[in-house]
Amino acid sequence: MRGNIRSYVQVDTQASLADADPHKVIEVMMTAALDHIGKAKGAIERRDIPTKARSINRAVAIVSGLQGALDHSVNPQFARSMDDVYSYMKTRLIEASASMDVAVLDELYQLFYPILDAWRSIPDAAKQEAISRRKELGEPGKYGASAG
Repeated sequence: MRGNIRSYVQVDTQASLADADPHKVIEVMMTAALDHIGKAKGAIERRDIPTKARSINRAVAIVSGLQGALDHSVNPQFARSMDDVYSYMKTRLIEASASMDVAVLDELYQLFYPILDAWRSIPDAAKQEAISRRKELGEPGKYGASAG
């Protein structure tokens, strides 16, 4: 039963992303990173090593994807700052995995949730302006640093 639910959620998420605007894609990725951080914390508390490893690996992969989506040409200072945040998060995720320290995961959650919250609060007009700007430049594939 769990496998069926997991498959449904995965297909539903993929369908949502197929039609999503770039802003929504980044939001979904940020949310997924936080979800995997939470799953890793629970796994560490239960001493469930395979689930911990899988969750940490997925969080690192998602954060790497977010880092790769940064466009340093739009707002270099913002992109550099976010690049530093993502690098820090990946380092700390690996440390949390090795040390089995849930406090590190709590720290990352507290660091990253306000970033997700700020991302969600970007006004629709600003989102549309960023999309239009990217289309005008002919670079619709990079979205993570167009804020600001």
